[in-house]
Amino acid sequence: MFQNQEMANDPAVRTTALISLTCALMSLSYGCVYIIRFDTMRSMYKAVRWAQETQRTTTFILWNVWVLLAMPGVWLAW
Repeated sequence: MFQNQEMANDPAVRTTALISLTCALMSLSYGCVYIIRFDTMRSMYKAVRWAQETQRTTTFILWNVWVLLAMPGVWLAW
């Protein structure tokens, strides 16, 4: 998109393309962080204990652990 001069000079196309690239980069970043973070949970006991602990806490509905786990997919969809 950026190689075609007509598209590169159009602010709407350029802005949309840059937002799309930013969202894809955020998706990759979240995915890499999750791989590093959840690599320590190799045993099923640790994973189950972590999931039970997250259900016991009360947090804001729009910012909880399940929303955080869905972030890579959400950023990729955007």
